[in-house]
Amino acid sequence: MTFKTRLLPIAFILVLILHFVDQLFELIPEPKVVEQRKLAEMPIFNISHLDPFPKDFEPYYNDHFKWKNYFVQANNYLNYYTFKKSALPEQVVVGKNGWLFKGGHQLDVHRGKFQLSEKELQQTVQEILRRKNEIEAMGAKFYLSIAPLKANIYPEYLPDNTVPLNPSTYTQQLIHAIQEEGITYIDLFDLMASLKEEQLLYLKTDHHWNNFASKSAAGYLLKRIRQDFPSLPEVDLKDFRTEQVEYDGMSLAQMIGMEEVLKDTFVILHGKENKQIKALSHNYPIPHDFPFKEEYIVKTKTEGSELPKVMVARESFASPFTKIFPHYFSETIFLFDNWKHDFHPNIIQQEQPDIYLHLIWEGLLFQMIKPDKDNISW
Repeated sequence: MTFKTRLLPIAFILVLILHFVDQLFELIPEPKVVEQRKLAEMPIFNISHLDPFPKDFEPYYNDHFKWKNYFVQANNYLNYYTFKKSALPEQVVVGKNGWLFKGGHQLDVHRGKFQLSEKELQQTVQEILRRKNEIEAMGAKFYLSIAPLKANIYPEYLPDNTVPLNPSTYTQQLIHAIQEEGITYIDLFDLMASLKEEQLLYLKTDHHWNNFASKSAAGYLLKRIRQDFPSLPEVDLKDFRTEQVEYDGMSLAQMIGMEEVLKDTFVILHGKENKQIKALSHNYPIPHDFPFKEEYIVKTKTEGSELPKVMVARESFASPFTKIFPHYFSETIFLFDNWKHDFHPNIIQQEQPDIYLHLIWEGLLFQMIKPDKDNISW
């Protein structure tokens, strides 16, 4: 056997020895890889019941295999730089100039692939109308607004092979139908389209809009609500400063292991001080699986104020509103119900708001679709 023929098995044995030694002493640092899932846990070793252990140990070893992260990272880089796609193509779409977009249902919505049947459309409209009527019977004015998908504001950064499949989306179907029923809808699509030349509005590596967009949306919504409630203060948000900071890539970049390569610009929103605004506690039960328990209900009260009271059903797109709205109302109640967008008449009845605003991200509109939403995911 020549030296050349011996070289490969010798190298293989040396790699195995090095891997074993590294497992014991952790000599080689591994890159950090953020996986959007829970890794397998070490199974319990029971010497009196060994049969299931090898099978249970395998997924644990696969998840915690030393040097695994190098292979995962190599796969991520290969897909991104060579094939211009993500390692999770059904979940993350690689766009142009470092932009990332959510795939799956959200991309289908943008392309018009997901359409509502006439039955689904009418049932969804009737559900929204039912909520409106019940809320207004409790004494509150109902408003609905939709935070646009990033792909609908920045389609120019999508890959060239992402083309519309229908001339309209199911969002447009729904907006047209609810307006015909007299439901007060406040449009944010045109607002975002008009602002995009002035300022970056969405995070390049996440599906959320940034705090400049959120601040602009809050001001626009307040001005529209003030048309019906002229006792509200005149809207002026110049004291709510924004500051831009560079961060590692956000959630979509983390999902494909590119957060250290694809940087992003995060916009910090600074609040305005008002010592009359006090945070209030609540006693509403919080869903056990909701990760942001302190955000389930956020309440404030302005001492001595006789302004109207507002309740906002929302998710993370309206988080910055909690800094702005308390300056324009006597009380604010923000409900973040685990991304479900269910109807909570008991909370509305208890709080007795004058104004009820439901802000929903376009990517979660399926939560309001009746009757079947089980096959849709965000």
